[in-house]
Formats: sequence, structure tokens, C-alpha cells
Amino acid sequence: MGATDVPGTVDGMPARPAPVVPGAHPGDLTALVNVCGLVDAGPVVVTGPDTALTYATVLDVARCDATAHRHATDPADPLLDVHPAVPDTGTWTVAEVEEKIIRPARTRPLVRGHVVVADAHAMAPIAADRLLKTLEEPRTDVVFWLVTPDAADLRPTIAARAVRHAHVRPVPAADRVAAVHAAGADPDTAARACAAAGDDTRLAAAAALTGRVDALQRYATTAATWATAAPACPTAAAAAAFDDVCALAGALAGQRTTAWDQLNPTARAEARRLVRRLLDAVAAHAARDCATDLARASAVHDAVTVAHAALATGTPVWAVLAAVANRCAHPHVTA
Repeated sequence: MGATDVPGTVDGMPARPAPVVPGAHPGDLTALVNVCGLVDAGPVVVTGPDTALTYATVLDVARCDATAHRHATDPADPLLDVHPAVPDTGTWTVAEVEEKIIRPARTRPLVRGHVVVADAHAMAPIAADRLLKTLEEPRTDVVFWLVTPDAADLRPTIAARAVRHAHVRPVPAADRVAAVHAAGADPDTAARACAAAGDDTRLAAAAALTGRVDALQRYATTAATWATAAPACPTAAAAAAFDDVCALAGALAGQRTTAWDQLNPTARAEARRLVRRLLDAVAAHAARDCATDLARASAVHDAVTVAHAALATGTPVWAVLAAVANRCAHPHVTA
């Protein structure tokens, strides 16, 4: 298993340009992108002390890679090639391995598929054995990403199949606050923005410099609220989230407007990125905080999976948010 410890190179090969992915150490991000470019078959193990950041970073890299490999004449959204795989309860079952990892891996991608597996270490022997054959005979057009805090925690049979190893270190919180302050925000605003934005320094700076920190703080709490507590009025909750997403997308794209119909294409792309991030956070909160209500956690996860697919096929942002808010409000109702 090759390790990538030299920022900007992988096994001595020159670096490819890295996408704008927040939170991760720049050298680690560049190395991760290069790993993605070198993998022809077999899984990549990605470790990091902040598992949420590590998983979000790998997802963003996979999405950037899928977009980069898109054929210019192909009208299909390349993000259909990216498959997030998260266990409903924090531990992989055989059925979940089959449904969320193996089945997407068998789907012929538009160009190159990515299956991004969270909690790859949390597999019972029988679940790991079910995955093993797929990893032993991988498709050359599908990249498996196995995200885990420590590679030593993986089942030995799974770890032995890895062809690359990458590591993601978070940028220290104090450095993020200092960067936003240096960009022109006062210290208190910079701290508030960074606390709400988490690892996304670019989002924190955009909100802080445009007076939209309140929108950012509301956006930051939406995921936990929707995942663990039913919105009293799903339509109103979706509308509020949509307004905050538009405001933040406009800030990221350098626009004053907060209205969707006035956002330029760059801002609308940012809005979709923000919704994807929100969906990932909703799923993560449901898996972590709904341990006593497995039916709710599963329903929320399913809603997020459907929402990601809807975004990839061009469903309007508002409609996606409304559907997820409604499912979170009524998780036990069969869709």
C-alpha cells in the first residue's frame, strides 16, 4: 500500500491542480487529488483525525474528478458517477454492503465511478467478506474510497487490497479565524463565521465580509434540526433553508443579491454545492444522533440518497430541499 506523504507529489509524480475543497491541509488535498489520478483499480484508504472532514473532503475530490472527466458533449450530470456510502447505524451489515457499496460499483459509470465508503473499519467479518470479492476483482472504471480514522482498524483482508493510502489533516481552527480576519473581517465576526462554517474557510470569509453570518449560522444548524427533530412546518423550513443557501451562494460568487432568479451560473453552482454539503450533514447527524430510532435514521438516509440523485439529474434546489424537509418531518411514512 503506497503512502503519499510529500505534498504536491505522489510517488515522485508532479502534482495535478487541486480543486477548491475547504478545510483540508493544502498539501494533503493536492496529494489526494493525485492519488485519484493514479488509481486504475483497487481501493484507496483515506485516514484522518477528523472523520467528518475526511469524508467530506474525499466526496468533494471525487465530485471534482467526476466533473473533470466529463465528456464535453455529454449532457448527463457527471455527479451521477459519485456514490456516497454511509451505514445507517454506524456499523455495516451485509445487506448495506450489498445495497450501498456493491450495487453502485456494478453500475456502469458515465466516465469513472467513485464509491465513497464511510466508517470502512466498522464491518463485521461477514460483511467484510461480502465486500472482499468486489475489491479483489475491481472494475477499472470505479474508484473505491475507504474512509477510516486509522488504517490499522480495517479488517486485514480489506486493508490488504488497498492500492494507495492518503491522509487528511484539518487546518487548525485558529488559522481559519486568522485567515478570515486577514481578509477584512473584525475578530468577533471572523470567529462567529468560522464557528458556523466549520472547515469551510472560504464560506466563512464570504459570509463575514458580506454581513451574512446570521444566514450562515442558520444554515449550520439546519442539518442537526432536520435530522433529529421534525420541522414543525416542512414548507416553511425548506423556504428558510433555501433563502439562506441563496444568500450564501451569492456571497461566495461575489453577488449582492440573495434572490435565486438573480444568481449567476457560478452562484447557482455554489448553491448546489451548499445543498450537497447540507444533505451530507443531515445524513451524518441522523446516523450519529438517532441511535435509538433506527427507522428514522434509515428514512433520513434514504431521503438524502434520493435528494443527491435528484440534484444530479437537475431537480431544482428548492424542490430538493422541500422533499428532504418533508421526509424528515414524516420519517415513518412510506415514500
